[in-house]
Amino acid sequence: MLEILLDKNTVRKLNFFRTLEESPSLSERAKIMMDKLEMSEYLLTKTIQELNHDFNKFNLTEVFNIYTRDDEIILEESFLATSDYLEECYLGQSHICGIIESIFLNEFISVNDYAVNHFISYPIIYRELKHRREALKTLGVTITKQFQFFGKERDIRNLLTLLFSKIYKRDFSLYEGYRTKATEQINQLERIFDTTFSEKVKTELMHQLCVSQSRLKTTAKTVADEVSQEHIDFFFPMMGFFSEELRFGNLRGDDLRAELTLVYSELLRNGYGNQKLFGKLRENSEIHQRSQYFVGEVVSKLKLDITKIDVERLYQELDIIHFQVVYLPKRSQMIERRIDVSYFEDTYNTFFQFTRHFILESQYHPEGKGIWESAIFVFYQYILLLITVIPPDLYSSPIYIYVDFSLGKLYNDYIIKNMSILTSLNIVVESHLSDQTMLILTDTYLEEAALGVASVVWLEPPRARDWSVFATKILEIQKSES
Repeated sequence: MLEILLDKNTVRKLNFFRTLEESPSLSERAKIMMDKLEMSEYLLTKTIQELNHDFNKFNLTEVFNIYTRDDEIILEESFLATSDYLEECYLGQSHICGIIESIFLNEFISVNDYAVNHFISYPIIYRELKHRREALKTLGVTITKQFQFFGKERDIRNLLTLLFSKIYKRDFSLYEGYRTKATEQINQLERIFDTTFSEKVKTELMHQLCVSQSRLKTTAKTVADEVSQEHIDFFFPMMGFFSEELRFGNLRGDDLRAELTLVYSELLRNGYGNQKLFGKLRENSEIHQRSQYFVGEVVSKLKLDITKIDVERLYQELDIIHFQVVYLPKRSQMIERRIDVSYFEDTYNTFFQFTRHFILESQYHPEGKGIWESAIFVFYQYILLLITVIPPDLYSSPIYIYVDFSLGKLYNDYIIKNMSILTSLNIVVESHLSDQTMLILTDTYLEEAALGVASVVWLEPPRARDWSVFATKILEIQKSES
């Protein structure tokens, strides 16, 4: 979502990189790239040169390299980073992010002052501010003529938290004077939730708490008017005594409860809670009716045997998703990120098609209110949940495989055990060839025409490439059977 803060040239480079990155072979024909991205041959060559220059500027030459061979464009990568990190580098060096940081720190006096202090020409900063003001409005934030943030306080904080956590990660030097208090708050929250938060959650929470403290001190604006009483009631039993432990400055009463509600909401969004909290989600008709609507549709449309599904887990995760749809819609939309949907379409086509249809249809059902507006967010959440909770044998036909290697039974057992990495596929390993066998996995050349069964021949032990070929073949069979 933050990609909208980048200029057109940078977005073009990111799209070019991601197109190569999402290609199975990390390469593509030049003509296809030009057609896909609607660019000329000159612009294609220029984009490659600029990307390689950027890799050098960001010290990523050991991580990424793009070159051409004949008519093919090839991306070399060390698998130490992805396009998401490249986007973060672009954001970190963009003028608008520097401007946003300067306004946050109350250091932005004027365009001329900022330009002089950063050794940038006035017209560049003026144009950047003019263009990005429009982009920021789509996130609910305006930069006023007095160079202050204007909009709902929740939207402003969401933007700052998301931006700073992406750019600075575990570098919290931006928040001098707030870090100690935020660390104490996180420690207290871990005691309340009786767990240790993941590093990712702790990092995002640290930014959120520091941004909130800073905004409260410099603007005195709370979120009390932007958090409904119903939203607060979810977490009210968890506050009480701990309100003092987690206080923000001199806030008391509704102001403090509203602040804590957003903190607890962020933790619930990441799956942290207890049975009492999950029970309150279930009791909320606005949330749970969406979950019931989803379960009813998925069981009916996919003809699933609900007795074979962990329904408790399914409802719990759905309630967390729909809690965000109801109470954190802007937050959910802000954290949307680009994901290559072709993987899900190829590997989990049944879930892919159902989810897409369900989201489209939700517009016309009162039980699905808000789902369409959060389409990108819920799309991935729904698919990942279905993959995780529903056993493969309920939604896909079995793929019968015969494993037969020269090294004998123990080696066969070793290979079969390692097939557990493909647990999302309904694989049935046979002890002998049968009329059902769809694939033979072996180290011996076989005449497929004579056997009437496809085969994959591996080295011993298998290489990463062997596993890749095997997985591709399995997906081909799965697609032909669906």
